Amino acid sequence: MDGMTEQKTNPHVFVLKDELPNGPGLRAARCRACGRHTQGRVLVCAHCFSDDLEALAAGHSAELIEHSIARVPAGGFDAPYAIGQIRTDEGMILFAPLLGDPQAFGPGKRLRFVQVDHPTGISGFAYELEEDGAPE
Repeated sequence: MDGMTEQKTNPHVFVLKDELPNGPGLRAARCRACGRHTQGRVLVCAHCFSDDLEALAAGHSAELIEHSIARVPAGGFDAPYAIGQIRTDEGMILFAPLLGDPQAFGPGKRLRFVQVDHPTGISGFAYELEEDGAPE
């Protein structure tokens, strides 16, 4: 970054390019004992309770489990927009906004993490179709 601190919609959930190795992405910890990932800033592994953790950015690719279409604008997203329950390739499950045509999403679709820079100067994140909505 250029010395200025960017504002994020939720600094506990995601990181920008230079904050952690492999950023931007979801804020996560990889356990050196069992190899599994836990979302967020944690002190012990949620799977094996080891405290041998490595902070990193994760969630670059994910699969859509299910989604819903919102018809009222919120959080800088114009309606209609989609929000989905996703499973990252590391196995973390979360809800995230989805960018693109809300009708193009469906269970099993592959997604990629994207940083969203709002005109207000605040950065957020979302997921979009890996193939930019191209048919599979």
